[in-house]
Amino acid sequence: MLDVFEGRSFNGTTILISLIALTVTIFGVIYARKAVPRKNLLKIWKGQPTSLIADESSQMTGISVVHDGQVVSNPYLTRITIRNSGSTDVTSANFDRGRPLKLETSVPLISVLEPTLEPEGLPSVAQSASGNEIAIGPDLIVQGCTINFVILTDGRPDIEIESYISNTIMRVYTGDSTPEPEPFHKKILSLFGALAAMVAITVLVTILMVGLISWLMPDSVDRSIVVTPVNINGKTVTFASGAHWDKAQKIAMRFQCGSLTRSLDVMVGGDGSFQISLENVKLPRQVNCKLYTKNKWFFVGDSYWGSFVLK
Repeated sequence: MLDVFEGRSFNGTTILISLIALTVTIFGVIYARKAVPRKNLLKIWKGQPTSLIADESSQMTGISVVHDGQVVSNPYLTRITIRNSGSTDVTSANFDRGRPLKLETSVPLISVLEPTLEPEGLPSVAQSASGNEIAIGPDLIVQGCTINFVILTDGRPDIEIESYISNTIMRVYTGDSTPEPEPFHKKILSLFGALAAMVAITVLVTILMVGLISWLMPDSVDRSIVVTPVNINGKTVTFASGAHWDKAQKIAMRFQCGSLTRSLDVMVGGDGSFQISLENVKLPRQVNCKLYTKNKWFFVGDSYWGSFVLK
């Protein structure tokens, strides 16, 4: 029976196992990406409302704020920032049934001032204001996009957010609060997972290629090692000889007799031949000993040449 862990057949086994492992790894990465859906991430900052009239000024007569001809008795300015901090775009399809992201103020909304989009050159995002509501979308909010505007209200506003954006994490910050950084351990785990997948695929592809090369390009057919059964009559036993090898090279070999394994280096002579001998042999008798040449790539298997029996 063919031993799958010997010589060229081991290279074929290596190729098969590598192909299976590579296939499982690739499909595992694809499935993991689909099984754990990537969510969008929108961050909204509601700045600290700032009064345009100081308390002591409001007690004085003759001081008022007028916007487009409308007198605002208790004017407040509040900066709003909306940022797509996720790794993907928020598309118009994410807005459930076409409903926009809404910001509703608890006091009369007078106007939306200074609307800007950063960085420059990004596609505009639909915005509108009606009554006490500001509507954003439904529209494309590309990854990294930041929407800035200032609202003018008559009174200090409380702002409620109503969102119908699917597959999106919403994080809201109020006043002078700063954005919560992404947990460090999550970044490390994500990076580690990606690197592990890359390393696994690289290693498997390397093993596959080396195994394939070793399988398709075995040692030259001119090289030979003749192994013969021997009787031990003296201290030195010659049990194999080789021909047509590269001159003056050293060949790493091993022979295995049952559970006993020995390694030896053989020098090739100037005519490309050599003899393999054992001195002071202390090996089991009547046991089949196998001879191999050792390959430098441990995972492509040693080359099997034959067997001998010590009698």
